[in-house]
Amino acid sequence: DDAVWVALADGTVARIDPATNQVVATVPVGGAPQGVLIAGGSVWVSNVDDGTVTKIDPATDEVVDTFEVGSEPSGLAFEAGVLWVARTGDGSVSALDPGTGEILATVPAGDRPTGLAAGAGALWVTNTSSASVTRIDPTG
Repeated sequence: DDAVWVALADGTVARIDPATNQVVATVPVGGAPQGVLIAGGSVWVSNVDDGTVTKIDPATDEVVDTFEVGSEPSGLAFEAGVLWVARTGDGSVSALDPGTGEILATVPAGDRPTGLAAGAGALWVTNTSSASVTRIDPTG
């Protein structure tokens, strides 16, 4: 599926067909959706105001589950079968089991972590208040 998913200010995400540039579906998620990630066969959305991450099935455009993750989730990444969530409100990054939503680990990340990317065997976190990047080893 080549769809593009975009978080919208009204608490939804839109699925866009890149061939036509048309919105083909809108899915309600949570308050102030921010991060959107397509990984592990699902679409993941962080909801800053709710402290949740929403899991969407892209085959049906339906919400599969919503997981409580903590203070102001923003950036998302998928590494080694684990969903990682930057938690801006408390300066940490949490590892979630993508099937159950169980928080497997939480590690300090910096001052207001927002962006999150996986690459070169690590997680890379941008910290907005300190204009810095933190490297996290996902294996512990």
